[in-house]
Amino acid sequence: MFRKFGQTYLFWSLCAALWSTLCFVIPDFVDNPVGNWISLFSVAAYIVSVGIFHLLVLYVIGFYRYACAVLLPLYAIAGAVCSYYRLIYHVSITPLLLDAALHTHAREAAGVVSVWLVLWLILNLGISILLIRARFRRVAQPVPFWHFCLGLLLVFAYMNAIPRLKSALIMRYPLNITYSIAEYIADLNRPLPVRTYPALVADNSPDSIFVIAVLGEATRADHLHLNGYDRETTPCLSRRNDVVSLPHVYSQYTHTIGSIPHIITRADSANVDVANSEHSFVSLFGQAGFNTIWLSNKNQTKPFWAFMDESDTVLYTDAARKQALYAKWLDEDLLPLVDTFIAQSPKQLYVLHTMGSHWMYDTHVSDDLFTFTPTTSNRDIRQNTKEQIINSYDNTVVYLDAFIQAIINRFEHYPAIILYISDHGESLGEGGRYLHAQEDAEEEKYPAAIIWYSDKYASLYPDKIKALIQNKDKRYRTDYYFYSILYAAGMEAEGDCPEMNIFR
Repeated sequence: MFRKFGQTYLFWSLCAALWSTLCFVIPDFVDNPVGNWISLFSVAAYIVSVGIFHLLVLYVIGFYRYACAVLLPLYAIAGAVCSYYRLIYHVSITPLLLDAALHTHAREAAGVVSVWLVLWLILNLGISILLIRARFRRVAQPVPFWHFCLGLLLVFAYMNAIPRLKSALIMRYPLNITYSIAEYIADLNRPLPVRTYPALVADNSPDSIFVIAVLGEATRADHLHLNGYDRETTPCLSRRNDVVSLPHVYSQYTHTIGSIPHIITRADSANVDVANSEHSFVSLFGQAGFNTIWLSNKNQTKPFWAFMDESDTVLYTDAARKQALYAKWLDEDLLPLVDTFIAQSPKQLYVLHTMGSHWMYDTHVSDDLFTFTPTTSNRDIRQNTKEQIINSYDNTVVYLDAFIQAIINRFEHYPAIILYISDHGESLGEGGRYLHAQEDAEEEKYPAAIIWYSDKYASLYPDKIKALIQNKDKRYRTDYYFYSILYAAGMEAEGDCPEMNIFR
């Protein structure tokens, strides 16, 4: 009986799915944290779920033998390439990666091709050939056509039945290729929003000045030692007398897509549509002769592209990472990019968009800055203890402290100012809430805001520093940022007033 079953198409499909799961699915989960049996079961369940999808796809691919002889080697080659770079470089297929690959030089591409990649390709191509040979020689009996129709139906039903499973499948081979190509083509055809320029009513910017806008992620003001938090989360900045923290900034948004456009444009609570109709402060800096540079450690979504396009230069630390990857994803990767521009011009605006305190927290902290332990051990945040969650979160604040200090080290001998603001806060178990994007969570509406200025900057603008220190304990909405960063550089935009400017 087993010998007869071994010659069936279903058995062939199971063998193909086992190969695909071992070689193409499991490498996608190697960096998933596994700290206990619950997390191990969760990861195993995801692997099995994705493996079942591969079974259904391969059942369809292998139905017609001659089509299988063409499609299965292509499936093997694409899967081998994706799994190799996922395993070795911790990258995944994204629209940004496709864009980078299409615009790279042959010499650059050759730098990421190795003997191990070639051997991995040969191995998987060989397995696919063996499966094709078995399909022709051992599975010769005809299979009813309705099996093929049922297989197609099951593929589409399986991937659309559960939204969470669909999200997991889209991020992994083979759907990550098809979806990334579709998104890339859609991006090429996207219409650019029509935006107007806010009026720049005064430009007294000096000939030499560096303004660094650091856009943070999910960092709460009440977890900064600078603001009275009982843990030493800001050991570097707390020792400085040229750092000012604003502990009472309020954000009406608890998600990035809403908050960042509100921060960098003239949008306010009474004029929220301005975020979609006007340029950001980046354009005004450009009008004033600044070299404008947007450096991102995030995979930006469509709402940010128009703002990024306002910059003279846009660079990403890595175009192939996604939020679902659990390998290290550090903001310090932005620093080498900053280094390449410092000497190019004496008048520059940097926008650094960081990963900050985004979940999973431990992946955004370098190993030497794990100050508070034990830390989280499960990618499902609710499977960790509150102590683990807060320890891991506070470690991201310690890392932010070191990151800002590293930026200071690069600019402290120039007339320079850093304006850090997080897009929103984070829930850490209050009322059973975790993470962010929950509009009723007050703890998510008080983001961290920090300003540093160099001695040379203070000598240029002593009155502004005096006003900043006087204003530091006042309550502001994130509306302050647009007018304040312009005024910090000696410019004024239409609508500026003392209530919306920390330097007045």
